[in-house]
Amino acid sequence: MRRVLFNVHWLLGITAGLVLAVVGFTGSMLSFEKQIVTSLNDGIYLQAPRGVDRNDPRVIAAEAQVGKMFFREVRKLHRWLMVGEAGDRDVGRQIVGACTLLLLVMAASGLYLRWPRGNQTWRSVLIPKLKLRGRALLWNLHSTAGLWCLLIYALIALTGLTWSYSSYRDLLMSWWGADVRKLFLPLHSGQFFGVAGTIVFMLASLCMPLFAITGWILYLQRRTSVAQ
Repeated sequence: MRRVLFNVHWLLGITAGLVLAVVGFTGSMLSFEKQIVTSLNDGIYLQAPRGVDRNDPRVIAAEAQVGKMFFREVRKLHRWLMVGEAGDRDVGRQIVGACTLLLLVMAASGLYLRWPRGNQTWRSVLIPKLKLRGRALLWNLHSTAGLWCLLIYALIALTGLTWSYSSYRDLLMSWWGADVRKLFLPLHSGQFFGVAGTIVFMLASLCMPLFAITGWILYLQRRTSVAQ
């Protein structure tokens, strides 16, 4: 079983992990979208032509564009893998949804592979062994960081699936009521847990590209060692 799950984990990591790297990086960029847009728009009226009322629709329209166009494009890449008008929204949604499901599989298999065995304790698997060198250090950092991010990724995935699969979203709403929909984004982004939670979720999202990169490095090193 352990061997099978190991192969499943690395195979998903070097395939679906590439999509999740893009989704994670763009997701981290969206973490403080509201605050950034508000900051960019602060004082925008000072740039309006002299004599134009600050409530003029033209001024309001200009304000609405500051920063929002950028984050709109980031969100399209995050949810649908679209760059500008390139790509298919429905296909991208399904790819992101499938990779999000596979993230849950990777989280579960990673937990199983790192579960303390024998004389191991949770302390020994949750603290990185920085005295290691080379491939052993990279593997230890990869697996240890994965454990720390595991619960966050599970919550991100379980809420993120509501944007990919309407049937899943409807099921949750039938269980918990229509108002639960208001919690999807706060839980997905970490905003539900305040500023500290948002920062932690942002950092965890930023780790997704790192997991993909280190996973590929470990895979290539393993292939090289086997070939030799």
